[in-house]
Amino acid sequence: MTDLAAQTGLSTSGITGVVDRLQARELVQRELDTDDRRSWLAVLTTGGYELLSADLPPLLATIQEYLVDILNAEQLTAFTHALRELRHATHPLAWPDASPGQVGRL
Repeated sequence: MTDLAAQTGLSTSGITGVVDRLQARELVQRELDTDDRRSWLAVLTTGGYELLSADLPPLLATIQEYLVDILNAEQLTAFTHALRELRHATHPLAWPDASPGQVGRL
């Protein structure tokens, strides 16, 4: 839960509650981490993937239109750097370069 809590700014008990509710709705499931048997992974179920697939594209299109498309390459680089600095200042334990599809440990 520590990794997910750091990435979201929630406490470990807060993120546990979120994952519990998502699991009750069958949107995620917990799986034992084969690399660290003391940890659990929150993994999207088919239903969770379908919900995310339906909701994410319009959000990403809006971000693209109102934040990305209006900036030139230099401005976008500066904006990205500023966002990373803000994230580090507000959530220093968040992974600095989490890759897409990376699963958080519970």
